[in-house]
Amino acid sequence: MSFGLFPGGPVFGPWIARRKSAAQQESGQGDGSEKTKTPQKAGKKHEAQANSRERLHVRTDELELSGLTKKVIYRERIFARVPFAFYSLAAVASGMLAASIEPSSPQTAAVRSTLVFLAVLFFFLLVNFSTLSIRITFNDIVVRFGLFNFRADWEDVSGMDSVRERDGAKNLYGIRMRSLPDGYWRIIYSAGLPRVILKLREGAIRELSFTTMAPEKVLTVAAECKRRKDAQAAKKTVR
Repeated sequence: MSFGLFPGGPVFGPWIARRKSAAQQESGQGDGSEKTKTPQKAGKKHEAQANSRERLHVRTDELELSGLTKKVIYRERIFARVPFAFYSLAAVASGMLAASIEPSSPQTAAVRSTLVFLAVLFFFLLVNFSTLSIRITFNDIVVRFGLFNFRADWEDVSGMDSVRERDGAKNLYGIRMRSLPDGYWRIIYSAGLPRVILKLREGAIRELSFTTMAPEKVLTVAAECKRRKDAQAAKKTVR
């Protein structure tokens, strides 16, 4: 006879032991099911991570759809000091002379009107030709002087070169046109030297020349953009 404080211990002892063993078996089965569920959850998590990596990957033929071809990969702004100084002085002088003249007669009124027109013209030239900007994407290059810009696609570029002062190039300012053989033209966006020259395949303008403070970098970026464009064109022809 076992001794205990609970008088029903000898009677209920076997029943309590059976309940404890059943509970232990259920807990063991539960641990096994959790262990089997854990690898399944890990597998699902791995698949989700793999799918997320695939979605982040962008193929070459999806560049245009994702907008990467329009992303600016090089930008440069050049302050044209000589045109800025000339046009600012001319605008101020014309404005001061116009303000000092009183329109007392038709002749003085005409002179004053002419000076006002010159002041406005010089101010317009000051705003438009004081800064030269260059913007390069994988699709094209845009060279801008204020409201006046020139755009060239990389698929239309056949070659490129640079000119410096030691090459005998002239230190020009503004936008100029120069004739080439066979009736073609070269357009020059110049804020000094050095300049980069892009040779074009089609159109009346066969050369684009523009000032840059980093000609080697511009030529490297231009060569890479042209290589990508040629490779894309080659894939389309193969398809």
